[in-house]
Formats: sequence, C-alpha cells, structure tokens
Amino acid sequence: MKPDNPLNGWKLSLHTLFLGPVFLCLYLWQYRRAYPLIRYLLFLPPALLLLCSWLSIFLKVDPDWIRLIYAVLLALILAAAFIFCWTVKAATKSREPSPRPKILLSRGIAWMTFMGTLFYSFSHAVQIVNYWAFGEYIMVYFSSAAKTSNLWILLGLVFGFLYGMDAEKQYFNKDIKSLGISLTLAFGWVAVYSIWTLFLIVYPLQRLTPIAYRPQIADYMFYGFNELSILFSLFFFLPAGADKGLWKTVVVSVSAVPLILLHAIVLSGYSNALNLTAASILEDQGRWESAKALYTKVIPYIDHDPLLAALHHRQGVLNILNENYEAAVASFKKVIADYSEDYEVFRKARRYVERFEKNKALPDPGRKILAVRHRTFEQAASCFPNSLSVILKFYEAEPVSTRKLSYAIKESFDKGTFIWKVEAFLNQRGYRLITTFWQTKETLMALLEAGYPVLIYVPGHVYTLYGYDAKMEVFFCYNTAKLNRWDDTPFAEFQHAWMEDGFVMSVVVKKGDEEKITAMAEGLSRHSEAYRLYQKAMISRYYASKDNYWEDTGRGLLAEGIGLDTLKLDNDDLRKDGFHHLPWDQEKWHGEVRPALVHKWSNQWSLIERHLLYLLFHKQWEAARELIQKYQSRSNEESFPDYDRLLEMSLAVEVSAGNQAEVLSLCDKLIGNMDRFDAGACWAYYYKAVHLLQKGAAARAAQLLLPLLDKMDPDDLISEAGVRNIVTLLREIQLRQPDLIEPEKAHLLDIYQIRYAIR
Repeated sequence: MKPDNPLNGWKLSLHTLFLGPVFLCLYLWQYRRAYPLIRYLLFLPPALLLLCSWLSIFLKVDPDWIRLIYAVLLALILAAAFIFCWTVKAATKSREPSPRPKILLSRGIAWMTFMGTLFYSFSHAVQIVNYWAFGEYIMVYFSSAAKTSNLWILLGLVFGFLYGMDAEKQYFNKDIKSLGISLTLAFGWVAVYSIWTLFLIVYPLQRLTPIAYRPQIADYMFYGFNELSILFSLFFFLPAGADKGLWKTVVVSVSAVPLILLHAIVLSGYSNALNLTAASILEDQGRWESAKALYTKVIPYIDHDPLLAALHHRQGVLNILNENYEAAVASFKKVIADYSEDYEVFRKARRYVERFEKNKALPDPGRKILAVRHRTFEQAASCFPNSLSVILKFYEAEPVSTRKLSYAIKESFDKGTFIWKVEAFLNQRGYRLITTFWQTKETLMALLEAGYPVLIYVPGHVYTLYGYDAKMEVFFCYNTAKLNRWDDTPFAEFQHAWMEDGFVMSVVVKKGDEEKITAMAEGLSRHSEAYRLYQKAMISRYYASKDNYWEDTGRGLLAEGIGLDTLKLDNDDLRKDGFHHLPWDQEKWHGEVRPALVHKWSNQWSLIERHLLYLLFHKQWEAARELIQKYQSRSNEESFPDYDRLLEMSLAVEVSAGNQAEVLSLCDKLIGNMDRFDAGACWAYYYKAVHLLQKGAAARAAQLLLPLLDKMDPDDLISEAGVRNIVTLLREIQLRQPDLIEPEKAHLLDIYQIRYAIR
C-alpha cells in the first residue's frame, strides 16, 4: 500500500475485520515518518491481540467475554485509525475530479478462469507435499475434510474475477519478474494456509469426532474468517510482492499469518476446539491428569449435550486409568443422570457403574495398562500396519516407520493386509507372529500381565489391545477406527465384536520365546495350526482369483484338514457341502469343543447354531440339548436377541429325537412368540397340525392352518419347505373332508398347489 493511496473507510474496516491487528500495524507503519504520533498507535493492536489470545486459548476468562471485549477495543482502535485515514485522505485529496475506475467484465472472466485453475493446481501440489510431510501425524489425503481443493477453486475464481475487473491492477502481468514473484507468492500463500488449515481445522475434526464433537457456531465462524482472511490477504500482500520484492514480502507475510489466525480464533471463540484437541493429545502422551484438568476447564463453555456427555464419560475413563474409581463412578453417574438420550455413552457408563458395584468388594480382580507409543500413518485400509507399529514400538526404541511398515505388508495402496505378509516381515526382523482363534478374555489378560500387547481381529478391521481393568470390566485399545486412537471398550461389547470373527488374535514374540509365552497363556497355541492352514487356503484362493496361479486347496480337503475347527471359523467355504466331511469325535467334543462352547465368553448365536446342526447331523441329541440349555441361560443373563431362533433349533432337536411332548410344547411357544409369519412359525404350525390330524381333529387342524394362506407369499422362497408342507397338509384335509375348506380358501389353496406342483 502506498501512502499517497490510503484505503477508504469500508475497505479499511473489512481488511481489519478479516486480517485483524496485523493489517492495521502494517498499514499504519507506512505513515510512521510523516506522522510520528502513529508510532504509538502501532503497538496497541498487536498487544491487544496477544493479551486476548492468551486469555482465550488458556481459558483464563470465558471465551465469549474475551470475544466481546476484544471486538469492542479493536473497534475503538479502528475508529482512531479510521479518523487518521480520513484526515490523511482529506489532506491529499486532489481538487480535480478523479477518473472513474475502468471496469472490464471480459478481463474479469478471463482472469477468473485462470486463477481458479491455478489455485486448484497449487492446492493439489501442496496436498501431495503435505501427505509426504505430515502423513504419519494427520490424515491428509483420504480424509474428505482434508480435501480443500474445491475451496481453493472458489477462492481462485473470486480473486481472479475481482482482480480482472479492475483494469488498474497489473501486478500479475507487468513483466516476467513481477509475474514470477506474484505466482511464487500465490503458491506460498496456498501452501501456508493449507498447512494451517490442516492443523487447525482438519486435525481437530479428526481427533474429536469419536467424542461426538460437532462444529459449533464459533467453529463455523472461524472457518468463515479463515477463508475470507485468505482472500483479503491475497489482495493485501500480492501487490506488495511486486512493489517491494519477494523475500521481504515472504518474511512479512509468513510472520503475519499466525497473527491473522490468532485474530480469527479470538474473534470467533474457536479456543474450545483447540483445547479439546490439546487434551486428546495429552491422552496420547499418557498425561492423564493434565488431559482431565483441561477437559474440566473446557466443559463450562460447551452447550452441546452429546459432546458434554462424551467429555464426562472421557473424564471417567481417565480416572479409571489413574485408579481413581470413586471419581470415575461419579463421572459415569453424571452421564447416566443428565445424558440418557445419548445412548452410546449412556450404555457404557451404566455398564461401568454396574460392574464396579459388583466387583468393588473383590480383593484384586486384576488390572494391567501397558505404556505404548504410536505414530499413525493415514492410508486406506491402514489398520493393520498402524496396530502392528504400536507393538513394534513397544519392543524397539526406533522401529521401522509406520509409513514404511505400511508399504511393506499391505497388499496394495488401497487394499488391506494379508497375515502371511506380516509373518514374513516379522521373521526377517527376528520376531514370530502367533495367530490363533477361539480364545477368551483370560488369555488376553494373561498376555497383558506378561507384558505383551495383542492384535485383535474383528470383521474387516484390526486393532491393538494394550490394557484392561477387571474392576470396571473395561479393555483399553489403540483403534484407528476411533480417530482419537485410544478407546475404552466394556468387556461385553468387546466380546460381541470379537466373536464375530471367531475370536481371532495375534501376539508378536521374539524368536526363541514361543514356548515361554505359550506356557504363560494356556491354550494360546491351540488352533494356531488350523488357522495357518485356513490362511494358506485364503491366500491361494485370492491369488487364483487374480490369475496369478491356480488354486491348490479344495474346500473338502481344507475342511477335513482343519477338522472341527471349521465350525468355529466363520467361513461358508469351509461348510459348503454341509457336515458330512466332519466325523463325530466324542473324545474331542467333550475334551475340547464342549468346554469352549459352554464358556460364557462364547455366546455368538451363529456359532452355536453351526454346532447344533453338526450335532443333529450326527444324532447327538443330548449334547444338542445341553448346548441349547447353556446358551439359553446366558441369553437370559445378557438378553440376546436370538430367542426365536433358539426355539426353532430346539424344535428341530426334539423332532429329530422323536420327543413328541416337547415338540408340542415348543410349537405352542413358537406360535405364541411369533409376531410375523416366517420359517420357524411354518414348522411350528405344521407339527401342531400333524399332531391334531393324528388325533382325528381335522377341523381343528384346518382352523389352525387356513388363516396362514392369507399370510403366506408364494414368491417367498425362504420358507418354501415349511409352506410346501402346510399346503400338502391342507390338501390332505381337503381330500378327507372337503367341507372344512371354504371356497375362498380353496381357491388360494389351488394357487399354492400350482406354485409348488403339488398333486
């Protein structure tokens, strides 16, 4: 800005609003020689900004009050500057009328197109640099929040149009040197603001999303100030680059950006989000008391209930980590009392309080929290390398970087990880990966007590288990699906998620320590060979599908080689041909399978159902009844949602065993329980009607079955076998006593007979 061309009032106000004290300071600096008094005014805006920033960011005063006071004082300083500029302009105003500005619409459109394309290209180049520079600290490339290219297009379009409309502005096309300086400054401006946006907007959103954080009004104000400050910065600093040189402008502008952002933070009240992010980082560092204290300071300034619920819950978790159980329970009770509508944290808090009341009298229920470190490298399907990196950092002071580890063990850039690649990588570094399945929490606790973090597998995901507290019945995990990484999971929730993948887990041990660790955790090596064979078959099948080589493991041979473990592994390929390839082995059933199935840790219905079908195939009715009873007792304790399916399987067992009295009892329960007509109801109605026919009560059988004709769907193939049997039974009743089937029902019956080709 030249002293002989001062800004008018509204331009001065807008620049001050979006660029803050740094603009006033730089603008007034140009008049320091002509007006010595201005030197005293120069220091007031930055001093005010720094004081208010300190008070706001460190929560010394309510950020809303700081925002109000700051805005008022800044307005007073602006008024003084406004009067000064008005005086200067009046003193230098020419008596001759100034020419009207020349507006060129076509030039504006041309520059708009050029600048939009230019800024879009710059933003992509900067994003690539950010990915390589900060990829192990923050999600850059694959985060939708990080993709700011569309924003830079918009800024480029607006800036280019306004620049092109004013024919007097020539700093982009004066000469080659000016063009080079202007382009360099534009690229630098995109780079600087992209980095600041990454750390001040994208990073907090990622860190805080798992604690129900949603941007508040203050946050949206900061986002708006941030974008408009970029636009006004371009108009203020780019001409200076052409006039005053590149390096001087670079130094001034780079120094100015943090002050501009501080101005936006104070004026918008964005300090809450930054403090919550800082508390999350303190958690990473194991500084739980500091994190808890910071959460406590922020809570009074938040009015978003889901976030408040999550913060009170988080304080409770930090108190568990510090073994301050009374304070933890108080935090959880606060959640239960005030935030019952926020179901996720409410459910966890209630479970923790219940478990504490149940276990507090126990002398030493068990507890172990391992100190682990991490550096997360964000990439598609990156859960395995990040989780493994946590474990390697536990063993090594300077392990391989997470980025290099990701490239070493992943199938491709956007694909997941094969366990065999991890095994090969670890073997080269002097480790062994022991992978097994069908384990219990006792195994996990034994490994943690021995100092070994554990890799836990759930469908499509892997995370690291690093601690537990049995008094509160909670596991502590490092989980990339939780973007603030550290996750507390109640035993029951952990169990439900883990059992969906067959309780698969891995532990990394140094070569030579295999026997030592398997002795510590009884049963750790059990099923590991079966899983290795299964994994080999999956590898073979995968590469065969990619036409790399032929598949060399058939389903039948695979299932036979794995044995009864095929029932535990939740893979349909292993049971493609039913259960005929799995012979009955009474000794193995009672010695290994039964103890695992009746364990209260094993309550996945699909798994229980597979074993019941296996028992039915081999006519082991007593074993099937025992398994049903055990599951039903656990179902009553935990309120599992599979009661109807349990009744259906019980009916199948009793029908197979020929226990007529129990069959009728189960039919009555199923008919009474069913809210809708489905496969289970079909068989219940069918066996009840068969019993009535055998007793000679054809009318009662018809009365039971005829209403079903209106409920059944001839196109529903799910219950086709049961429906076919019902139609066959009604046809038999019709042949015996035609008068029992009224004409409308007889017509429907004819349709079903044609559908199922029943004569």
